[in-house]
Parts: sequence; structure tokens; C-alpha cells
Amino acid sequence: MKRKVLSLFVFVLAVPVFSVAQARPDFTGRWVIDQQQSTVGKKPPQLMTIVIKQTAKRIVIEQYRGGESRTIAYALDGSESTTKKSELTVDTLEKSRARWEGNTLVIETGINHENGNMRDKKQVLSLSSNGKVLTWMVTLSDSEGPQRTDMAVFNKQ
Repeated sequence: MKRKVLSLFVFVLAVPVFSVAQARPDFTGRWVIDQQQSTVGKKPPQLMTIVIKQTAKRIVIEQYRGGESRTIAYALDGSESTTKKSELTVDTLEKSRARWEGNTLVIETGINHENGNMRDKKQVLSLSSNGKVLTWMVTLSDSEGPQRTDMAVFNKQ
């Protein structure tokens, strides 16, 4: 009887360890936006392709849209990643932190424009159970307007 109780006790303690040790989703691959399933603002989303390269410590996202490309890298350990970029005549500095919430990747970014405007962006990435559909939720909020959430759905190529 004591042996059964001890075995059950060891099993109960081991289950959370195995749950924590489960592999995270791997977003690596080439993804093309599903314009019919995506909701981006009041107009249909532009054709967009993203290429993601992911390791245990880092994720690199290359975006291709309208003849332009952009590459951003994030550390997956919760440490800060900094990106500088220029759009039209405004320079911006983005400071981001990426973290796992279960099987979802959450990236929170503070964006400081050189003209003094500030914006917060929260991105939530998740994979379908078969790994062929990527859902990317983006919530933007700033001092100049209401909060907005867009959803981009991508199919793996």
C-alpha cells in the first residue's frame, strides 16, 4: 500500500515537470497572408509574405510587402531587443520583449518616434494544431487615437 501511495506521489510531482518541458511551437518557415481570413483596419490587407527563422533563443522575422522588406529579431528569453527604423521622414526607436505564454509567443513593444509621439504594440503569435496556419494578432495604442487590433492569418508554404 505504501509503495502505491509513493508511486502516485512521485507521478503527481513529475507531471508538472513534463508539462513545463514540452517543446514550444516552431514558427520557422515561409508564410503567405490569407487575405480573406485577415482583418487589418478598414481595408483588405496587402499581399504579404513573411519568412521566420527560429532557434531556442531567438526569432527573426522578415516581412515582404509592397516591394519593401523589413527584418526584426527578438530574443526569446524576455530580454530587451532594440530596433531603429526610418519611415518617410520620421525615425523611430522600438524596444521589445518577447516571452512565451503557454504555446503563444507574446511580443510587447514600446515605439518612440523622434517627433515625440509614443505608441505601444502587442503582438500575439500562435500556430494551428497542424502547424500550417499562423495567427498574428497586433494591438496598437497611442496618444493620438483609439486602440486598434488587427488579425493577420498566414498559411505555410
